[in-house]
Amino acid sequence: MEIKLNRETIKEMLIQYYREYENIECDISIKTDIETVGYYEQDECVVRFVQIRKLNFMGKELKTKSILTDEEIENIIRILLHDNQLDLADWKYDKKIKTEYRGTNWDEYTVDKPYFGGIIINTKELKNGKQYIKER
Repeated sequence: MEIKLNRETIKEMLIQYYREYENIECDISIKTDIETVGYYEQDECVVRFVQIRKLNFMGKELKTKSILTDEEIENIIRILLHDNQLDLADWKYDKKIKTEYRGTNWDEYTVDKPYFGGIIINTKELKNGKQYIKER
Protein backbone atom coordinates (compact mmCIF):
# COMPACT_ATOMS: atom_id res chain seq x y z
CA MET A 1 0.00 0.00 0.00
CA GLU A 2 1.27 3.47 -0.83
CA ILE A 3 0.78 6.39 1.57
CA LYS A 4 1.59 10.00 0.71
CA LEU A 5 2.17 12.46 3.55
CA ASN A 6 2.15 16.19 2.84
CA ARG A 7 4.17 18.84 4.72
CA GLU A 8 1.55 19.58 7.37
CA THR A 9 0.88 15.90 8.08
CA ILE A 10 4.63 15.27 8.46
CA LYS A 11 4.96 18.15 10.92
CA GLU A 12 2.01 16.90 12.99
CA MET A 13 3.36 13.33 12.88
CA LEU A 14 6.82 14.36 14.12
CA ILE A 15 5.45 16.64 16.86
CA GLN A 16 3.12 13.85 18.03
CA TYR A 17 5.97 11.31 18.01
CA TYR A 18 8.27 13.48 20.12
CA ARG A 19 5.46 14.34 22.54
CA GLU A 20 4.20 10.77 23.04
CA TYR A 21 7.29 8.60 22.65
CA GLU A 22 10.19 10.86 23.70
CA ASN A 23 8.29 13.17 26.09
CA ILE A 24 9.74 16.23 24.33
CA GLU A 25 7.78 19.39 23.53
CA CYS A 26 9.12 20.79 20.27
CA ASP A 27 8.23 22.38 16.98
CA ILE A 28 9.25 21.09 13.55
CA SER A 29 10.36 23.23 10.64
CA ILE A 30 10.84 21.88 7.11
CA LYS A 31 13.50 23.66 5.07
CA THR A 32 14.09 23.15 1.35
CA ASP A 33 17.01 24.44 -0.62
CA ILE A 34 18.89 23.87 -3.86
CA GLU A 35 22.45 22.60 -3.42
CA THR A 36 25.13 21.56 -5.86
CA VAL A 37 26.14 17.95 -5.17
CA GLY A 38 28.21 15.18 -6.65
CA TYR A 39 31.25 14.87 -8.85
CA TYR A 40 29.45 16.45 -11.82
CA GLU A 41 28.11 19.29 -9.64
CA GLN A 42 24.42 18.87 -10.37
CA ASP A 43 21.76 20.93 -8.63
CA GLU A 44 19.53 18.92 -6.31
CA CYS A 45 16.64 19.78 -4.01
CA VAL A 46 17.64 19.18 -0.37
CA VAL A 47 15.08 18.72 2.42
CA ARG A 48 15.95 19.28 6.09
CA PHE A 49 13.74 18.65 9.10
CA VAL A 50 14.67 20.97 11.95
CA GLN A 51 13.57 20.22 15.51
CA ILE A 52 13.18 23.43 17.55
CA ARG A 53 13.12 23.04 21.35
CA LYS A 54 12.89 25.54 24.18
CA LEU A 55 15.22 25.00 27.13
CA ASN A 56 15.54 26.80 30.44
CA PHE A 57 19.22 27.40 31.05
CA MET A 58 20.26 29.34 34.13
CA GLY A 59 16.88 31.05 34.31
CA LYS A 60 16.87 32.04 30.64
CA GLU A 61 14.78 30.51 27.92
CA LEU A 62 16.89 29.38 24.96
CA LYS A 63 15.90 27.91 21.61
CA THR A 64 17.90 24.98 20.31
CA LYS A 65 17.78 23.63 16.78
CA SER A 66 18.83 20.19 15.61
CA ILE A 67 18.57 18.68 12.14
CA LEU A 68 16.95 15.25 11.94
CA THR A 69 18.78 12.70 9.80
CA ASP A 70 17.12 10.44 7.24
CA GLU A 71 17.73 7.47 9.57
CA GLU A 72 15.83 9.21 12.38
CA ILE A 73 12.94 10.01 10.03
CA GLU A 74 12.89 6.38 8.85
CA ASN A 75 12.82 5.03 12.43
CA ILE A 76 9.98 7.38 13.39
CA ILE A 77 7.97 6.25 10.35
CA ARG A 78 8.62 2.59 11.26
CA ILE A 79 7.45 3.09 14.85
CA LEU A 80 4.28 4.93 13.85
CA LEU A 81 3.44 2.36 11.17
CA HIS A 82 3.99 -0.44 13.68
CA ASP A 83 1.19 1.05 15.82
CA ASN A 84 -1.13 0.44 12.83
CA GLN A 85 0.12 -3.14 12.19
CA LEU A 86 2.10 -2.12 9.11
CA ASP A 87 5.77 -2.43 8.18
CA LEU A 88 7.86 -0.06 6.11
CA ALA A 89 8.88 -1.45 2.72
CA ASP A 90 10.56 1.72 1.44
CA TRP A 91 10.13 5.48 1.39
CA LYS A 92 11.28 8.50 -0.57
CA TYR A 93 10.92 12.25 -0.67
CA ASP A 94 8.62 13.82 -3.26
CA LYS A 95 11.06 16.57 -4.21
CA LYS A 96 12.29 18.27 -7.35
CA ILE A 97 13.47 21.56 -8.75
CA LYS A 98 10.79 23.63 -10.45
CA THR A 99 11.76 26.17 -13.09
CA GLU A 100 9.73 29.35 -13.40
CA TYR A 101 9.92 31.73 -16.33
CA ARG A 102 9.75 35.42 -15.49
CA GLY A 103 9.80 38.60 -17.52
CA THR A 104 8.67 39.17 -21.06
CA ASN A 105 10.25 39.06 -24.50
CA TRP A 106 13.94 40.03 -24.36
CA ASP A 107 13.93 40.31 -20.57
CA GLU A 108 12.73 36.75 -19.95
CA TYR A 109 14.76 34.70 -17.48
CA THR A 110 14.38 31.51 -15.46
CA VAL A 111 14.34 31.01 -11.70
CA ASP A 112 14.89 27.59 -10.11
CA LYS A 113 12.91 26.88 -6.94
CA PRO A 114 12.99 23.83 -4.67
CA TYR A 115 9.74 21.85 -4.38
CA PHE A 116 8.90 19.46 -1.56
CA GLY A 117 5.54 17.69 -1.83
CA GLY A 118 5.96 15.32 1.10
CA ILE A 119 7.03 11.75 1.74
CA ILE A 120 5.83 8.71 -0.20
CA ILE A 121 5.74 5.53 1.90
CA ASN A 122 5.29 1.97 0.65
CA THR A 123 4.05 -0.39 3.35
CA LYS A 124 3.50 -4.09 3.85
CA GLU A 125 1.65 -6.16 6.43
CA LEU A 126 3.49 -7.17 9.59
CA LYS A 127 4.42 -10.85 9.74
CA ASN A 128 3.44 -12.53 13.03
CA GLY A 129 3.21 -9.10 14.70
CA LYS A 130 7.00 -8.71 14.72
CA GLN A 131 8.96 -5.80 13.37
CA TYR A 132 12.57 -4.77 13.05
CA ILE A 133 13.35 -1.28 14.31
CA LYS A 134 16.89 0.04 13.80
CA GLU A 135 18.82 0.94 16.93
CA ARG A 136 19.56 4.59 17.44
